Amino acid sequence: MYFGEYQLLLLSIMNRFTVKSRCFITFTILLILFCETGMAQTIVTDRPDQTESALCVPKGSLQVESGLLFEFFDSDLESINSSLLPTTLLRFGLFNAVELRLVAEVVRIKQHSDRSDLWGMTDMEIGAKIHLFQFDKADTDIALLTHVSLSSGTAFNSDDENRITPKVLVSHALNNNISVSYNLGYSKAGDAEGDLLYTLAVGKGIGSKSGVFIETYGEVVEMDTHLSYFNAGFTYLLSDNTQLDMSFGTGINHDYNFFSFGGSFLFSK
Repeated sequence: MYFGEYQLLLLSIMNRFTVKSRCFITFTILLILFCETGMAQTIVTDRPDQTESALCVPKGSLQVESGLLFEFFDSDLESINSSLLPTTLLRFGLFNAVELRLVAEVVRIKQHSDRSDLWGMTDMEIGAKIHLFQFDKADTDIALLTHVSLSSGTAFNSDDENRITPKVLVSHALNNNISVSYNLGYSKAGDAEGDLLYTLAVGKGIGSKSGVFIETYGEVVEMDTHLSYFNAGFTYLLSDNTQLDMSFGTGINHDYNFFSFGGSFLFSK
């Protein structure tokens, strides 16, 4: 492929982004590139990004990760605001390399067309994470995560059948301050075709207590429709066992925006 063809390919990809998305992505990338580094901490969380860490919580410890999420969907036919008030993940260290997980969420959905305002629960999720390998020379960790979503939520926001979502989790520590993590998964309920899931996140420390990340993630719904996203966020370490976070994101190939903030707390024995 000649250089001119590469330019045309790059332009065609960028044209898929809205002007707002391009500005947002450029700003967050520049922010991270020019931040000073230097960070170490005890607590390792699975929020606020979509990428799950390959590390488990310590044996006998309970980690609570909770926050508020506000989503905005727009299309030619409808405008919908969705809120999770809150979304909460509980992680318990069963063994040194195994953790049990529980996800519970309160949801509010507002549809502008009929002015409906619905409150309820999403389907509860139970799961486990198993840390499989650690390669010290490459500073790489690999884990397997599986969640089962039980058909237990409010009728307007629940699958008719239980959903299983296995994922492979990989984390690389490039140095003391920069890490790269990615997930690949598959989500299926009943006889449906299922959804392919992927994430890629880059995190960087700022000083001794703060961190930033950028991330792209997406899904291929029913193995047919591709929805892609970009987000970024900040974390602040109040103590070795307490972390606050904020994140915000946008749809790359569709109209979608979100804003989230929350905290994580590690209770060790």
